[in-house]
Amino acid sequence: MAATSGLGAPRFEQQLAPFYRTSAPTGKITVKRNPARIIDRYLRREAFVGWIGVLGVLLAIILSHRFARFLGDAAAGKLPADWVFTLLGLSVVGFLGTLIPVALFLGLMTAFGRLYRDSEMTAMAACGVGTRQLYRPVTKLALLAVAILCVLSLYAGPWAAKQLLENRAKAEKEAEIGMFESGRFRTSKNGDVAFYAKTVNEDGSLEEVFVYRAQDDGEDSTVTARRGEQVTDPETGQRYLILENGERFDGEPGAPGYSRVNFGEHGILIRQSEPDVASQRLDGVPTLELLQSDELSHVAEWQWRISQPVMALLLALLSVPLSRTRPREGRYGRLVIGILIYAVYSNLLGVAQVWVEQGKLTPSIGLWGVHAFVALVLAWQVASLEGWTLRNWLGDRRAAA
Repeated sequence: MAATSGLGAPRFEQQLAPFYRTSAPTGKITVKRNPARIIDRYLRREAFVGWIGVLGVLLAIILSHRFARFLGDAAAGKLPADWVFTLLGLSVVGFLGTLIPVALFLGLMTAFGRLYRDSEMTAMAACGVGTRQLYRPVTKLALLAVAILCVLSLYAGPWAAKQLLENRAKAEKEAEIGMFESGRFRTSKNGDVAFYAKTVNEDGSLEEVFVYRAQDDGEDSTVTARRGEQVTDPETGQRYLILENGERFDGEPGAPGYSRVNFGEHGILIRQSEPDVASQRLDGVPTLELLQSDELSHVAEWQWRISQPVMALLLALLSVPLSRTRPREGRYGRLVIGILIYAVYSNLLGVAQVWVEQGKLTPSIGLWGVHAFVALVLAWQVASLEGWTLRNWLGDRRAAA
């Protein structure tokens, strides 16, 4: 195997060394074992490391952004601090379904691109490793990604999305209920009530309380009290703020209808915010329910979920011809092309999903048309890699005739 070192592929030579035996008198190389297995394992390991590396980087970027957003909401009092990591963990499941296809695609292109630059692919080609042999480890890795994505997109993803929305609503309610902090103004989610307490004791009681409520009829009210506490109605579950020894001012001072009332005890309903309308999104609907529905929005959501595994498979197969680089080609030129291809692919799927929801595109074509187009691009790339052209095919037909 000394010839391979001249090709600049020492790592590949070291991997194949246990599979060959050199005869000392003649220098003849004989095969001790089939090297195809070690080549497959080598390629699979390189591809897997590239996939996991890219996935880790992308996931770290996305999670850091989401973590900062949750921390900002917690600092603003919109979320309790102890809910941050729960919501972040549920977000990971949804992100994985989106990141795995692009991470697999870019990871494969990065790994194979390095093998081409280090002339290891040249050494393999000299040993008879062709495109079909390259597709063997890639296909196995792609099928693993497809299996993971099927579980994520069809089952785990919808469950996590539903849990995330429900837990987010619970966290916001808890934040609104426990909104009192000593010496700090807090407002409700809809902004119509402002609270202030000079002191919040360990037992939850409040001292020197100020409450401002904006009314729909314009008659705003202001309440001050020396003491207050939160209580829960055992029958309805509603929470009230019970104030003691205070005053209530209704209306604008000096205007007709202005009133000032002293009270010994006064109760104020703490309005708990209803879940946002956006919380009823389709990404939390179970897959079985989507399959049983004829609504266009449900059909589009179902096609989008099944598109993630299909996208991962097509992109993985497309990475083999796209990652082939020439000796003097730029290091990241092919990677930029890959990113552009993924961006176009994912955006076309998004446009097709919207068109199916709006009835502009028949569901029988739907997102499948985009996958068919990418499959044609894949076939064209593989044909170019193998040197198959229409002229060659016609020439072979004529020669056979």
